Amino acid sequence: MGAPSAWWPLVLLAHPTAAALVGNGGGRRASSRRLVPRATPPSRVVPVPHACYASPTYWEDLYANLPDEDLRDWLVPYDSALQKLIAASPLSAVRDEPVIELGCGNSPLAERLYLDGWLNIIACDISAAAVQAAKVRQEATSARVGGHGPQYFVADVKKLSQTFETHVFGGALDKGTLDALCCSEGWDYEAGQYFDSVASVLRPGGVWLCISLTPPSAILPILERRLEEWEAAKAKPWGKGLYVYQARRKASAM
Repeated sequence: MGAPSAWWPLVLLAHPTAAALVGNGGGRRASSRRLVPRATPPSRVVPVPHACYASPTYWEDLYANLPDEDLRDWLVPYDSALQKLIAASPLSAVRDEPVIELGCGNSPLAERLYLDGWLNIIACDISAAAVQAAKVRQEATSARVGGHGPQYFVADVKKLSQTFETHVFGGALDKGTLDALCCSEGWDYEAGQYFDSVASVLRPGGVWLCISLTPPSAILPILERRLEEWEAAKAKPWGKGLYVYQARRKASAM
């Protein structure tokens, strides 16, 4: 079975304009390919093999060569329906606890959350170049508005316990990172590693919120095989071609 990324075009929103990274299109009809709102039409379309998105080398090369001002937001920017979605989600109930953003890239999402009162936000990415750029950007922001800002770490979302203490986060937020893992040939195995890793750093009862292009038919069976750690996940369509996933680590999980 091929990677589920064959079913969707991976979309990248560059700040402040929108740009689409479209692969081979997979099995979807053309009318479902526009995931960027009409008000911000794609400024460029760049064919990229889907398998690249699962490669750490791809991301390191991408972020090492991006200009500092070229900030990029996967799928949907924060200053939109996403801000309202997060505020209304179970993740909002743990905003005073440490919350981890999984795969931050050079997105300003963690900074925006911090400015909205998420004072214990931690962001990680597998790309050292992305993390270093985020730290430099955050130092400038802190000097301007005060506060320590988000903390940034280089980490593999499939091996989070190698970087962080176990069971310390009240919540985890993902916007497109699980999609990238689902571009690999062994996507279901890697997605399973991802869920085991996230469970290892969430406290019992901790919340996972994910905005994704990958459909529930691919994601939910992987979570259902892990019910000793996770409560049954909820999934719903959201926006144009996106899905929102919510799950909790079981309160009884050790």
